[in-house]
Amino acid sequence: MAAALKVLPGKVRQHDGRIIVMGHSAGGHLTLWAASKRPNPQLTGALALAPAADLQLANELNLGEGATLLFLGEDPKHRTDLDPKRMPSPTVPVTIVHGEDDDVVPSSLSDSYVATHPKTRLVKLRGIGHFAVIDPVSPVWTVVMEQLEALAS
Repeated sequence: MAAALKVLPGKVRQHDGRIIVMGHSAGGHLTLWAASKRPNPQLTGALALAPAADLQLANELNLGEGATLLFLGEDPKHRTDLDPKRMPSPTVPVTIVHGEDDDVVPSSLSDSYVATHPKTRLVKLRGIGHFAVIDPVSPVWTVVMEQLEALAS
């Protein structure tokens, strides 16, 4: 992610110099990581969609049949450098969009993140599961786009 954020602005022809990162699920985890680390000073915002925002809680819930341990190679309590909840608060605006009916990455992970990083905007979507937030034909796609536009303004 850090390398992409350094290279990408020079590769895009019409670029205003600002970067907003957006990711879903594990990509949402990377989005929150980037917001905390800010590997590029042009990074101005982050939009995380149903993110794995608290790796310790994800591990306790055994999400993805042990995906957290497979990703980290050890217990998340030993890798606070990779757990968005335990990283420093982002210095750029962050918005999380999470469906309340997400049974893949429960919205409790986003609740936990926001409890630690209270400047984060959390938009919860009633009756929405894990994948609707990345489906451009879903009824909630307009909410995702509105949040992206808000970060861009």
